[in-house]
Amino acid sequence: MTASRPPTSRASRWARVAVPVLGVVVVAAIVLGLWVRRDSDEPTATVEQYAQAYVAVCDAARLATDGSINAAYNTFFDDAHTVLHALAAEAATEARAETATLLETKNRVETALSTSTATLPTDLDALAAATRATLLAIGEPDPGACS
Repeated sequence: MTASRPPTSRASRWARVAVPVLGVVVVAAIVLGLWVRRDSDEPTATVEQYAQAYVAVCDAARLATDGSINAAYNTFFDDAHTVLHALAAEAATEARAETATLLETKNRVETALSTSTATLPTDLDALAAATRATLLAIGEPDPGACS
């Protein structure tokens, strides 16, 4: 006598196939959602925003040179800071040296702005140069020298 399987209904056969497939789909959706979320956490910017941030750094340098530290602070943080993070994120893989210089000089500017050090104009000039070099390294148009 051979053991026989109990009769199965059409619904139970469907469940044996559908449940594992549904499990794979759910896991894939979760992984995809986490991947998309991770990528969207990085700041992004357009070419125009990069150019505007560069001009803002140049303006902040001019303001600091003229002694308008508060105006330089506001210009830097309002018009350049976030976009510089986006630029660093974009350039990180293809222009590592330029990105490192950009982040180091941005850090010096942030420190100088918070302590009102005499090096602020020079630090902002260095940040403008680092921003321009990073833009060129990733193939963006040359914004030209600060005027």
